Order: sequence, then C-alpha cells, then structure tokens
Amino acid sequence: MTDIYKNLEFNIILGRIAELASSDVVADEIRNTLPNNDESVVNKLLTQTNDAVTVLASHCPSFAFDDILPILSKAKVGATLSPKELLKVGNVIVVLRALKDCVEHTDGCDSLKDITSEASVCAELEYDIRNAIENETEIKDSASEKLTSVRRAILRANARLKDKLDSYTRQSEFSKYLQDNIVTLRGGRYVLPVRSECRSNVKGLGHDVSASGSTVFIEPFAVVEANNELITLKTEEFNEIERILCALSKKVVTNADALVQSQYVLTECGVIFAKAEYAKKTDSCRPIVNIDGKITLKGARHPLIDTNAVVPVDIDLNDKRILLISGPNTGGKTVALKTVGLFALMTMCGMFIPVLDGSEMSVFDDIYCDIGDSQSIAQSLSTFSAHVTNLAKITSNMNKSSLVLLDEVGDGTDPDEGAALAVAIIKKLLTAQATAVVTTHFNSVKEFALACDGVANASMQFDSENLKPTYRLLQGVSGSSYALEIAERLGLGKDIIADAKRALSAEKIAFDKVMREVEKLRNSLYEEKLQAEAALTQASEQAAKTSKLKSEYENKLAEINDNARIIIKRKADEYAEQAESIIEEIKEQLKTANETALFNARKSSKKIYDGVPVDEVKPDISNTPPNPNELKIGTRVFISGLNKEGVIAGSLRGNKAVVAVGSIKTEIPIASLSLINERQKAPNKQNNKREIEPENREVMMLGLTVDEAVGEIDRILSDIAPHSVLRIVHGKGTGALGKGIQSFLKRQSRVKSYRYGRYGEGDTGVTIVEIK
Repeated sequence: MTDIYKNLEFNIILGRIAELASSDVVADEIRNTLPNNDESVVNKLLTQTNDAVTVLASHCPSFAFDDILPILSKAKVGATLSPKELLKVGNVIVVLRALKDCVEHTDGCDSLKDITSEASVCAELEYDIRNAIENETEIKDSASEKLTSVRRAILRANARLKDKLDSYTRQSEFSKYLQDNIVTLRGGRYVLPVRSECRSNVKGLGHDVSASGSTVFIEPFAVVEANNELITLKTEEFNEIERILCALSKKVVTNADALVQSQYVLTECGVIFAKAEYAKKTDSCRPIVNIDGKITLKGARHPLIDTNAVVPVDIDLNDKRILLISGPNTGGKTVALKTVGLFALMTMCGMFIPVLDGSEMSVFDDIYCDIGDSQSIAQSLSTFSAHVTNLAKITSNMNKSSLVLLDEVGDGTDPDEGAALAVAIIKKLLTAQATAVVTTHFNSVKEFALACDGVANASMQFDSENLKPTYRLLQGVSGSSYALEIAERLGLGKDIIADAKRALSAEKIAFDKVMREVEKLRNSLYEEKLQAEAALTQASEQAAKTSKLKSEYENKLAEINDNARIIIKRKADEYAEQAESIIEEIKEQLKTANETALFNARKSSKKIYDGVPVDEVKPDISNTPPNPNELKIGTRVFISGLNKEGVIAGSLRGNKAVVAVGSIKTEIPIASLSLINERQKAPNKQNNKREIEPENREVMMLGLTVDEAVGEIDRILSDIAPHSVLRIVHGKGTGALGKGIQSFLKRQSRVKSYRYGRYGEGDTGVTIVEIK
C-alpha cells in the first residue's frame, strides 16, 4: 500500500491534512490512515466529515492536546505525576468538554454526537487539577489548607531571618569584614560573604569558599536557629506538595479508563475535523459512493496542482469499465490517471474530493497501478522488466472489484511488440471486468479501443495552432501524440524534425491526418459548446438578476403601501377625533344664538377641513420612457406602479433611480417612471365655474386682530372669482378693525371699490368690497 500511496501521491495529501492538526497524536493518526473498502463504512466516514464541515461553519473546536497514555501508564504503577503531567491530563478533559459543547450546540451532526457520547468528562478531576496546579512547576497555595498555612509561616520566617542578616550588612563593625553587603544562599541556608582574612572576626559556621579563596560563606551563630526553622518549614512544604501530587495521581488512576476513552475520542474527532478543514481549503465536495466500479468525476481538480493553474477535467466511467486516454506528451494524461486513483483513495478514507456536486466514486477492494514516467514520485519501475514484473502481479490478482491504473502500458520496448502487449493486457482487463484507466501513444491500441465496445476513448486536447496542450480531457475520441511538433517547440533542430517526418510510414501519416482532422472538428465543436454554455450561464444570471430586481421592487411597493395605509388610518383617526371635538364645540356655541356665537361656530366648522388631503389628479405625463440623462436630481416623475408623483433624489444606480415619494426614498426601475410635463394644470370644472361666474361671499372677522383679518382677506382675494362681491363682517366696536381692513383694501389691485355697509346691510359693522 505504501508504493500505491507514493505513486498516487496520497502520502502528500495525508501530510497536508496532518499539517492542519494541532496535536501530534492526531497528525500521526492521519499519516497512518488506511482506505476502507466497505461501502457502509465509507459512507459513515463521509457523513462524519460532512458533519464536521457543518460544525466548522459556526464553531472552531480546538484539538491541542498531548498524548497522555504514557502518563496514565506511569500513574498506574504508583508513580507520582509532576505538575506538568497533571496539566496535560487536565487539558485533555478541557478539550473534550469544549468539543462536546460545540457538537451538542450544532443542529444535526448526529454522527459526531455518537462519537463524543462515548467519552465522559471527568469534571471533578478537572476541578481538582485546576484548583491545585499553578503551572508546569508550581502548586497553588489554595491546593490545601496546610500548604497555605506552611507557606505563610515560611514567608514570616524568611522575613525574620533576612532582617537579622541585613543587620550585619548595615552595621559598620561587621560590614567592613564582608566582601559584599549582601545575603546569599549556600546549601539551602542564608549566609554572609566574609573576606577570608577576616574569617575570625565573624563567629559562625562556614559553609563554602569561593573559587578564588578570597571569600568564605559564613552562617552567623545568631541565625542558625532561624535557618533551621526555615528549612524545617520548607521540608513540611515539600512533603505537603508531594502528598497533594500523590493524591491527584491516584485520582488520575481512578479515572484512567475514562481518560483513555477521552483521548481516543479526541483523536478520532481530530482526524475528522482535519479532513473537514482540508475539504474547505480545497473547495471539495462529498462524492456519491457505489460498489459497481462506476466513476463520474465532474470538474475534477488535482489538489496538488496550484488552484490558479489546474484545469478541471470530466471523467466518466459509467457504461464502460475501461478508459483509454491518448493525446500529446506533457498533455496531462498521467495527471488525469493519477486523479482517478487519488480520488478513489481519498473517498475510501472518508475525505471529500475537489469535484462538483453530483460526482460519483466507487469503492474498490484493491487499487493497482503501474506508473513509470518522469511524473511518478518513486521511479522504481523505470525499466521494461520491472514494468512487466509489476504487470504480472496486477493481472494475476485483479478482479471486478479492482481499480487498475496503467500509464503508457507496453512502453520501453519494441513499439510493435509493446503495442501488442498493451492490447493483450486490455483484453485481460475486460475479461476480469476490472475498472481501469490506461494511457497510450500506440496507434494500434487506439484502433483496438475504437472497435471495442468495452473501452471508452478519451484524449487530452491539443492546440495545434500554438502547439501547446490545453490539459482538457475530451471523451469519445482518440488523440494524436504530436511528438514531432512538441519536440520542435522544445528546441530540437528543424533538420532533425524534417528527417523524422520523412521516415514516417504512409500508413502512420494517413492515420494521424485523419485523427487530427477529427481532433480539429472536435475542438471546434467543444469551443462552440463552451460558448453556448457561457451564453446560457449569462442568460440564467440575467434572469436571476431580473427576478431579484422584480422581487425588490415588489417588496418596496408593499412597504410603501403598508406605510401609506398606516398614515391614512392614523390621519383618519385624528380627523375623526378632531371632528367630534369641534362638533361639541359648535353645539355649545350655538346655545347662545347671537351673532358672535354664529361667527365662532362657522369658524370652528372650518377646522374640520384644515389639513384634509384632497384627491390628486393624475398629472400630464410623457408617453415615452425617460432618457437617463433627463433624470436629474429634482426632476418630477410619475411612478406607474404606485400611481404617485415623486422627485428624483439621488444619482442613478444602474437601471434604477432613487425617487423620493413624500418622506420615503426608494429605488425604482427607470422603466416604471414617466416624466411630468412642466406646465400649468388644467383647472377642474368647479374652478372654471368659479372663474366664469361671480359670487357673493361673506366672511366673518369678528374677534380677530387686524393682522389676522388682513391675512385671511389676502388669501380670499387671491382665490375669489372676478366681478364678485365680498361682504366682510368685522363689527363696530372701536372701529379699529374696520379701519385696518379698509386701509389694506386700499392697496390691493384686485379691489375695484370698498365701502361701509348701508342701513340694513350692517352699517359700519361691515365692509362691502367689489372685485375687478
């Protein structure tokens, strides 16, 4: 299997997936992955990968954990684990708990939930480790009450001891004997660095001498007891730490089985999620799996070729079991052959493959390959004898559940004999009913394939005008090798090429001529097919865009209608409430039944009509669609779908315009707009009647100030029909209101004459106005 991995470069794929793992345990497991030939198991593995892709869409679980199996083995034999080892154990529990949370909070993912349910979180052990271990070398004070007490005692004893020793460095009678005014440690005890010649001047225990002999490290007798106390306390601290570590180690042993299962679950899930990450990275899809030897790869991309350079190929082995690929050298035949084998291995390991949806791959019991060109990773089969040895093994063991990949079969010997051998091997493949992909340059092999029902022909496309391969795989016909043309392009002398062409047999020349004519026709048809598909794609995209625009327009229209209904209802409620209030006000005013009350009642009744919208008449609009150049900001337009007027309120956005309808701005297709002809609106029949026939109108100004009355009269003068008579009731009072009104009328061009009323008309309480 190792040779198959190398020949198909599957070991490189495994290495790249392993690089995505954050744990050495997971990476090693990935590198040791083996394909499975059970269809149900393969589908289960693919489902797990699919579920992991789903989880990665919203979560990013960590798999950064260390291998704790050696640690568990150590603890089981009674050894005490170090803080570092305990932290590794605790981390496995933390990672497992986080993984279970991710999986359980993602809809579906049943296959992953089945795996994570096999391991339980050792929550109590996790708490104990977290509460006791500070880092890889230290234990927390809170690990136990005794440890807390001992460490506080050590701090106090340490402080007392250093104070005593510092007194030696501060007193001039002692400091003059010291090499340095510092306190240091020797053998775990605090000492003073005394000059050798002053050894007798400082009473105490000597612990060490410097390398030069100039300094003696002395523990003064006065601090011996304090040093002893500190060492005793540190011994108690060490013993307590050992007790804590031993207790935690025993708890690890108690939970050993659960911890082993936790690591197995994390490793299995780590492999699954690494495959899912690789699927996302390579834009891969889940293939449909079968056991019938059928292969359908749509838009297959070899994952080891740069994404900017790879040319997708379609490979179809449904109706026939053998695919014979011919075509130019360096044209991509071997890559296509390797792609089939590589994708079979990836599928059988539960990996997604870089293809389009709907691709299908069979599960095989065995995969055999004989790849001997320069593109092979391992060039171990470079001689004809080695090829034959490998072919003998393949043909002896293959069956209908085998995938056989043969590159340039029969090559490396006499062309006629090699071609005959190749045809014989293909016949053997047909007899064994094996699924196979074979590449060749031999014309006799191509001729055999054309006449054989069980073999599908395919060729790598070649650009004969530019003498370059396109790396596209075209099924249905064979292709020429273009060996001499490629050799000339690669720099071989023209005289050599000419001699080679003259040496070709007439039969060879005739066969190649027919093949190349067919190839040109096929290439032409293929290009036309690509153009048709591109046009269809463009049309589909345009249709989708149009549908989207229509949907957006309908949504905007519905939004505007909804807003309009809300505004209308709110206004109607306001008018109804206002009308009820005014009616009650009029009832109260009419109870007095005098002239002032009558005026106030009339004035109140007018409030009902203030602010009530009138019916809008459809404006005069243009019959032709607007030119985009005419749709400038501020241009009035009519929106046919809304039956509303609007104003252009922004720059054009493609085939849409920003239109303001009242306080609402929206994007409307230009096709739905019409320009409003800027001319005076035709007056309605009522206005015509008013302008043609004079009227006698009476207005009440009682209770108003001069300014208020003048403003109302000015509005009336602008609206009243010619030759009308206006009776202004302002009352007598002080006469100030009447005088102010007449002063205003004196300056108005529409006023023909004005006067106070005569007897019976209201005397000086009214002013009669004649309109020109």
